[in-house]
Amino acid sequence: AILRGIRVGEFSYNVDEAQHAVTGLYAAGLLHDHPAHPIQYTYQFYAQYPAIGVIHWPPLFYAFEGLSFLLLGPSVVAARLTVLAFTLLGLFAWFDMVRELQNEWTAVLSTALLALLPALLLFEKTVMLEVPCLSLCIAASCCWTRYLLYEKRSTLFWFVGFASAALLTKQNSVYLPLFCLASAFALGRWRLLVKPPVLWSVLSVALIAGPYYILVYRFHWQITKMNLTDSGVSGIAKVVFYWKCLPGQLGWTLLALSLLGLVTSPRWDRRSTTLLMLTWIGSCYVTFTLIGLKDARHTLYWLPPFTYFVAGMLTRMFPRQPLRAVAVAAAAVLLGSSLVAAWSYQRPYVSGYSAAAKAVTQIAPGGIILYDGDLPGNFIFFLRANDP
Repeated sequence: AILRGIRVGEFSYNVDEAQHAVTGLYAAGLLHDHPAHPIQYTYQFYAQYPAIGVIHWPPLFYAFEGLSFLLLGPSVVAARLTVLAFTLLGLFAWFDMVRELQNEWTAVLSTALLALLPALLLFEKTVMLEVPCLSLCIAASCCWTRYLLYEKRSTLFWFVGFASAALLTKQNSVYLPLFCLASAFALGRWRLLVKPPVLWSVLSVALIAGPYYILVYRFHWQITKMNLTDSGVSGIAKVVFYWKCLPGQLGWTLLALSLLGLVTSPRWDRRSTTLLMLTWIGSCYVTFTLIGLKDARHTLYWLPPFTYFVAGMLTRMFPRQPLRAVAVAAAAVLLGSSLVAAWSYQRPYVSGYSAAAKAVTQIAPGGIILYDGDLPGNFIFFLRANDP
């Protein structure tokens, strides 16, 4: 369902998608050319193809995208396959986490519902940083949860890797520290926070991801400050903004079922797991409500717990017949309708930029090109891809 239509259209999600693609080409150039003077190389690349997001966005995703371009060629499909790889990582991590907290059937249903959500499906088919960051955050949360429950030190090594990778993919992962703190207190495991393994893990994440954020503070602080403080909404509108977005992200049916699953969770769920999911939702809400820049896509990170409450209720609440058969039928109908909707889903797209850029490079193999139109980054990507 995610792969369907992967060849349709070009980069068109506001201006960011094309810039992510061009920055991937820049990363591919760095990996291929390994220049002796990378800063001068960057200036030269930007002068010729002015659509890269160096410093504005963290570098990790572009390294993988650049590798994809080197292996598969500079194309829309290669960029989208990079996002698909992160998608599969996130879905695997979520399945693994729910399976451990509940069982395989709950994990199957919750993971499928999450993958097929229209709000998430858009970004699974789009070269944006939302799904890569979400996937790494899920993986980090899975490792942190295992440490809280079982105190296995080995899981902290994985947590450090995934948490650092998330912070180096998109800044929205800053909700993770709040989730770690809140979940530890909610589960009564706050003493673990002052133990040496956790302190060393925090220091490791700071050493890995810190240099990028120091760079942002020194050279990009004005833009960052504007995003943090300038919201355009205030008062009660700011408080309810993301709650109003929730029906559009989940749909009314899933939202109602998730709330029903939450209300009935004392009958089918362990209290510790319910608290864990609630701290996940609460951490996302508090973090993004405090951040000035408001956009519904910023809270894709709180969708996994909602699907957990839906799946858990349908697979765990009714252990006996005939109610169990009714719950199984309801789960099958819900999953089937989600799959049908996902199979017929086509993200909005544009096309024609590739043909225009190819024609320009054939007509004028050199010289300066003045472009005046929408989505300049889209044109720039294909100009670079067709430039020998």
